[in-house]
Amino acid sequence: MDDLHSLIQEFKVFIFSLFSNLVQAGYLVAWVWLQSIVGAFIDSRHLAGLDQWTLIVFQILFAISTLIPIVTYIYKRVRKKILSAQRTVEGERNQ
Repeated sequence: MDDLHSLIQEFKVFIFSLFSNLVQAGYLVAWVWLQSIVGAFIDSRHLAGLDQWTLIVFQILFAISTLIPIVTYIYKRVRKKILSAQRTVEGERNQ
């Protein structure tokens, strides 16, 4: 019975991790999609000179400012997984 309970717990952790990874991938897909829309908007304006450069600079700033929270969130999740795995390995090694 203990083995079944442990297997169910591991399965729950696996499902949670899978869902979490899918959400993170969804964030990145949404970011890429949004960047393509912004790029298409800029291209459709047929601007030249300073106006074009201003929009390009804002596109770059927008891309960076929207990507930083996503990357930070993903980094924290991956770092937590690595630390958890290290603790598990150390715990098994000490037994």
